[in-house]
Amino acid sequence: MSKLMEKLRREAKKQKKAREERSSGAGVEWFSAEKGDNIIRILPHWKNPDELFFKHIFIHYGIELKKDNGESVTISARCLRDFDEDCPICDVHDKVIKKDKDKAKELRAAERYLYNVIDYKNRKVCVYNAPTSVHQGIMEWVEEFDTDVSDIKTGRDMKIRKVVDPKKPPQFGTSYRVIPSLKESAIPAKVMPLTKEAHDLDTVYTENHRESMEALVSDFAVSTPSSKKKERKKVEEEESKFGDGFMDDEAEVDEVDEVETAELDDSLPFSADDDLDEELKRLGV
Repeated sequence: MSKLMEKLRREAKKQKKAREERSSGAGVEWFSAEKGDNIIRILPHWKNPDELFFKHIFIHYGIELKKDNGESVTISARCLRDFDEDCPICDVHDKVIKKDKDKAKELRAAERYLYNVIDYKNRKVCVYNAPTSVHQGIMEWVEEFDTDVSDIKTGRDMKIRKVVDPKKPPQFGTSYRVIPSLKESAIPAKVMPLTKEAHDLDTVYTENHRESMEALVSDFAVSTPSSKKKERKKVEEEESKFGDGFMDDEAEVDEVDEVETAELDDSLPFSADDDLDEELKRLGV
């Protein structure tokens, strides 16, 4: 084997790994809201500023993927119906939904919206895997202000407020508020260079995991062990206590599909321009 071929094969493996990481979401810096206030700036479309700045997708969680070395890891994967293909998980979901709502719920694809955002605290461009209700909250403010909140010169900073009720389990007691700045502003000069680091969202969650999906629903359909029945009973008890806030697919990524859109007069700490400037100064922006 020539030295050139050794180098080419190493480079081919390197590029294959990089491609797989991009398509599965690995290697992407993800935004994860911390308890309390998280100030972000939504970025424009990653290629064309005249296009929508988010990507609407559906994701399945809890899929077991067997790696080349024999190890197994649990991943999330894009629903194949997003690519106009039959999805093994959704096909089974559609068959059982009328007979077993609990089983159908475990198979249901989670609706998500991907955003490129600047995380001011960590000075990074991250991908925000936002649940539907957070997306709806953002869109309500777009309608309220009738403005493009992603514009790098005249957009608006956003505060995602994460509230956790200590009296409830995290998957039941976590909620979010979407609070915008009341003034338009340019992205601060110190972080403006980060706008060039926006991720190509068309390349995130694109890997096809059909075999792993088929294995998941195959195991799902073969048997329902007693432990599974006990777990479902526990879920029913929790749902009866905490209501519709429980969504098991949301818990996989610490995102519960509950959000409140803040009223203007309730946004005062963030609405006051001086206070916002002080917060950005504190973050060194």
